[in-house]
Amino acid sequence: FHIHASATGKAILAELPEEQVTEIIDKNSLLEETEHTITDPERLRDELEVTRERGYAIIDQEWLEGLRSVAVAVLLPNGSPFGALSVGGPTYRLTRKEIKSNIEPKLNEIADELSKDIKRVF
Repeated sequence: FHIHASATGKAILAELPEEQVTEIIDKNSLLEETEHTITDPERLRDELEVTRERGYAIIDQEWLEGLRSVAVAVLLPNGSPFGALSVGGPTYRLTRKEIKSNIEPKLNEIADELSKDIKRVF
């Protein structure tokens, strides 16, 4: 899969410095997986800004028709991304309301706990 067309990829990209995001975008084609895939670099940058502001990334049929996914980054002690956690499902079940009220808070709680565990190791 392509980093720009996955919720985990967007969550990780949103935590990287802008120079690194630019390098990744310039190095990789923003290929169209579906008609919903973001293929314009500026639109992707805007989406990453929204991701930073709300604290989680979403793909809405960008990788596969009918699939919606939400992800949060797991951070190392220095603030750089270690990875990401995500939940995905059919769009009729994984509504934006369900994401906002139930899934995102739980994902962030788990990611915070995992980041604390990682801090003890690093």
